[in-house]
Amino acid sequence: MSEGTRKLIRQTRKHTSSRLIMTVAVMLALTTIAGATPIPGSLGLNWSASNMSAAVSPTCIDFFNVVQGCGTAATMTLGASDATFGTPGVVQGTTKDYLISDQVSFTPGTFSAYNNGTAFMTLASPSGPYTFDVLQIFVPPISATPPIPACTTGSNPTGNCYIEDFTLTQTSPNTVLVGFTTTGRGYVTGTNPVTTGSTAYTFVYSTQVGGTIGQLVTAANNNQIIVGQSVSLSAFGTNVPEPMTFLLMGLGLAGIGILKLRKQKA
Repeated sequence: MSEGTRKLIRQTRKHTSSRLIMTVAVMLALTTIAGATPIPGSLGLNWSASNMSAAVSPTCIDFFNVVQGCGTAATMTLGASDATFGTPGVVQGTTKDYLISDQVSFTPGTFSAYNNGTAFMTLASPSGPYTFDVLQIFVPPISATPPIPACTTGSNPTGNCYIEDFTLTQTSPNTVLVGFTTTGRGYVTGTNPVTTGSTAYTFVYSTQVGGTIGQLVTAANNNQIIVGQSVSLSAFGTNVPEPMTFLLMGLGLAGIGILKLRKQKA
């Protein structure tokens, strides 16, 4: 092999290594810009909220404080169970309404995608503020033995059943517990959650409604608005690195390895 050929190969390797290092550096820089900042695990990640009501209609799940109406934000207050996010009963946030038109499907036993859930909730914590997106709505029935049946006008008043996105439990002869579950992510307000760095969250709503399951099913079939007072929200976070985070870590290590190899050859 001639000296000219060897020189050409060395130059090609040099340029290829430089381009790869530049690519890694650019990707890591873009991650810093586009990635979200997760909620610090030191906070415990879990929080709860209350002091709001809900009205379920054929078009939306309307959260409200005083005036009902789909498409308006409601104020919520930090619950007493998780003081790490601020002072219970004092720290406040907001939540949007769930629009039925934004839910992709109602297939039982699935996590249905939910559109327009970005910045669905905010929490004005002294250590924040924080933003929460909603990505999916769980459509019952939840796996159980025996399986939870669909609600009917003749549903067993002492058992559980489901209707669309809700699980219903007759807790007393005149009280029904209504449950509703969604999934999403939380991050520090002001960052972009699209790529990496957000914290996975599950949001569980519950409220009590007067009457029986059969009466609620009849009202729903007649498109009547069902109102639940004192809706409780519990948010459960899991701060686990996302797949993209591992990929970027690998690219960073690859870049370091290339630099080390070049130094050894020099």
